Amino acid sequence: MEGGKFFVSYLLYDFLEPLMGPAAAEYWATIFVIGPL
Repeated sequence: MEGGKFFVSYLLYDFLEPLMGPAAAEYWATIFVIGPL
């Protein structure tokens, strides 16, 4: 389960990083993976 969440977080980060920058991408990836899921 943890591995799957990490993978989703990594995909989200990879998608958001060019749009927002690394800090914001890390923030949103963490929120979406740890929060609602």
